[in-house]
Amino acid sequence: MDWDAGSGVAVEVLATALKEFLVTGHRPTCVEWQDAH
Repeated sequence: MDWDAGSGVAVEVLATALKEFLVTGHRPTCVEWQDAH
């Protein structure tokens, strides 16, 4: 699978996002989300 440039996140951001998701059950706000193409 190919990923668009700029679609990755740093491991630290991933860890923070996962923790936020586990607490809230919602899409993490610490990540800049992009609309699907």
